[in-house]
Amino acid sequence: SDQKLNVYTWFNRNSKGIYSYYGFIQYNMGSKKKPDIRLYTLSDKSKGMKNPETLSLSPENWLGCVYYNIYVFTFRRNNYYTLFGYNFNNDFSDKKYIEQLIFDKEGNAVFGGKFQTEFQNVKRVIMEYSSQLVASINYDEKLKMIVIDHLSPFEPMFTGNYRFYGPDGSYYGFKFHKGEFLLQKDVDARNQQ
Repeated sequence: SDQKLNVYTWFNRNSKGIYSYYGFIQYNMGSKKKPDIRLYTLSDKSKGMKNPETLSLSPENWLGCVYYNIYVFTFRRNNYYTLFGYNFNNDFSDKKYIEQLIFDKEGNAVFGGKFQTEFQNVKRVIMEYSSQLVASINYDEKLKMIVIDHLSPFEPMFTGNYRFYGPDGSYYGFKFHKGEFLLQKDVDARNQQ
């Protein structure tokens, strides 16, 4: 919405059903009258990446996905680009991500923000669920927060096996406050109409 950022992402599925992700970021470090356009190539390094929830990443070390929405938050004249991504994880489960993209004064792009969760603070939120189902993460203008389907296993014996997880009809969210996202439990995300 600030007309400074364009993000282009796409994927390729090979004959073995393995997905690879690619992308570019185009960012104007200058102004409309005096633009300073920077171009960043996104290199997917997600294969073998351990604990990506806790890592600050760069365009050269990117958690590959297709971004389907961007929402801009502002704090102390800094823009926090919140990216919503989708990853075709494997034949059994899919993943969705929320992460922030910020640019420092030197023009370095950094993926990773501050998300306060129930157990720890993380750089991004990753949800994994059955590829047979649909789960939602997006910004809700009316509620002024990111709203997320709460996931649960189909049966207690499947706890921790995310190919058997799906939305359970409840929601939680994150509200942006002073540069970080604060966890909101038990969000009422029903359509009021």
